[in-house]
Amino acid sequence: LKDADLPPYADFGIFGPHGSRLPRMMKLQGQRFTSDGRLGPIEIAGPPDLDMWLLSWGVYKTAMLMLDMVDLGILNSYEHRIVHLHGIYGPKVWLLLYQADVRARSEHLARVRLDLMSSHASGTPGPQGSGVNYQPSRPWNDSFRALLDDRTWWHEEFGQLALLMVNRLLAADAPLDGDAPVANSRTPLSWAPPPAAAGTFTS
Repeated sequence: LKDADLPPYADFGIFGPHGSRLPRMMKLQGQRFTSDGRLGPIEIAGPPDLDMWLLSWGVYKTAMLMLDMVDLGILNSYEHRIVHLHGIYGPKVWLLLYQADVRARSEHLARVRLDLMSSHASGTPGPQGSGVNYQPSRPWNDSFRALLDDRTWWHEEFGQLALLMVNRLLAADAPLDGDAPVANSRTPLSWAPPPAAAGTFTS
């Protein structure tokens, strides 16, 4: 991803600790027979709770540091953001928080970088004034920092929905679109797919 200049996103459903075991799990769970007798892909669900997310994040953070893509302080700040939001709203909104994390790293990070590149090229301040200091040689470092500063996005993607869920004004699965499913039980690796069909959520 670094060589291809693509967003450094890793799916925590398959990226995390115990790397030597995951390929064996993928071989067993990567395909299954569908109702018409054909082989079809099966989705590996993501971490079922914050503890398992932190294990995968630790591996991801180490990789980002080894590749010199993002500074440790920024990575720690992102981790603190996830832990802080989980502490405020509790485990009942974990599905929503993980969905926001996935969208932040896989989608919004790329949009933020484009904004930074545009502001840097024109010499005008970017989001939170970070565009002028944008370093093309380490684009994802500044992009992660600007992503953290984008409080409007975090509020719209997670904060306001989590508040409604906590106050029982919104069903727990109402704002979930199926793009970041999680496992429903803590197996030794906790990456086993849920018993429901791929792309659906269980609580």
